[in-house]
Amino acid sequence: HGVVTSPADGAMTNGSPDWFTATFPHPMTLKTVSVQAEGGTTVTVPVAAAAATTRVSADLPTLQPGNYVLNWTAQGAD
Repeated sequence: HGVVTSPADGAMTNGSPDWFTATFPHPMTLKTVSVQAEGGTTVTVPVAAAAATTRVSADLPTLQPGNYVLNWTAQGAD
């Protein structure tokens, strides 16, 4: 679908990433971001209201070493 994220799907990072960023082939609005530690609770990440654009991002909380799943949703004009 042409969406590029950072951290990328399946990425292993050296330390806690500061940001989640998604780059789209057409303007989108980031709606939700959440992070869940393996076997832990889900943390909702605040997403600033913004106009649709091709690059969106959100500050991530400082994460302890471990495995995490990051979920996000975005909405297009259609």
